Amino acid sequence: MKNLNHYLPYLWMLSILLLCSANSQSQNDFSEEAKIKTVALEIINSAATCSLITIDGEGFPTARMMQTLPTEGDFLIWLATKPNTKKIDQIKQNAKVSLYYTDDQSTGYVCLKGKAVLIDDAQAKKTHWKEGWQAFYPNPEVDMILIKIIPISMEVVSYSQGIISIEEDWSAKRVLF
Repeated sequence: MKNLNHYLPYLWMLSILLLCSANSQSQNDFSEEAKIKTVALEIINSAATCSLITIDGEGFPTARMMQTLPTEGDFLIWLATKPNTKKIDQIKQNAKVSLYYTDDQSTGYVCLKGKAVLIDDAQAKKTHWKEGWQAFYPNPEVDMILIKIIPISMEVVSYSQGIISIEEDWSAKRVLF
């Protein structure tokens, strides 16, 4: 049996190659995730509405259309509604929600899953106020409550941007937060 020292240079080179390969894969994964997030932000911020999906008292998903507000790179989503709506009661019972945005320009969508937090704060309402809401919320202090969605995961498909479903099972590209 040869001396182990004879193989050390080869083992060292193999280790370096494996580390470089792993680092390259990690960079590719990061750049793919960055692209997915960039495209998701484009879809979210270009959508005039989204579907907010909550779980009702019988355990069924319930979707309704909501006006959107711009989001930033952290993917915190803000929505507004009246405090006495069914969706608020449903969120109080189960804070797990989904938001569904469609890409009007092509075949694509963003489905964001997260935890809803109800915010009834005057300063937050001023910060997230949208022009044209006066008709819906004449007295925002009383007539309006904010829903902040803290993202947990997100699925994205955008054929025009090259983010396509996985062929075997049609699953979307997924990002975890």
